[in-house]
Amino acid sequence: MQIRQQNLLCAIKTGTLKSRPILVPISVSTEENLIALYELHQAVLRDLGVEFIVQSKKFLIKQIPSLLTQVNIQQFVQKIMRALFENKTSFEQLSYVLQQQLPLFEILSLEQAELIIRQLDKQLNDAPWSKGLDLQILNSLFYP
Repeated sequence: MQIRQQNLLCAIKTGTLKSRPILVPISVSTEENLIALYELHQAVLRDLGVEFIVQSKKFLIKQIPSLLTQVNIQQFVQKIMRALFENKTSFEQLSYVLQQQLPLFEILSLEQAELIIRQLDKQLNDAPWSKGLDLQILNSLFYP
């Protein structure tokens, strides 16, 4: 899992996900059944930082999670609605759909590379990935 996906997942789990309003309204044409699906699951989507305004068979995109600002908005809406249509409506399932939308990006500068290295180093220090060995564990490894 890439760092940006981990950051998104962590923000979702801790309730610190920040959303960004869309300043220039983007409209996406849709169908009545998808509007009904959106309205049914609007609260879960809002908790995930996604908010649309329904306006005569169109979604006007009001806000999306800040980490997803580089996505193609129309494709993003289509994938969210496809997930709802496929009955992927739980908080966890929609969180996964959001994670899959994060674009990969190139490292274009030394500063970006250093930032990634610092983030990885912090993750290694924050999460224990090893277990201390005591005499009982060592004995169980060699004398089962």
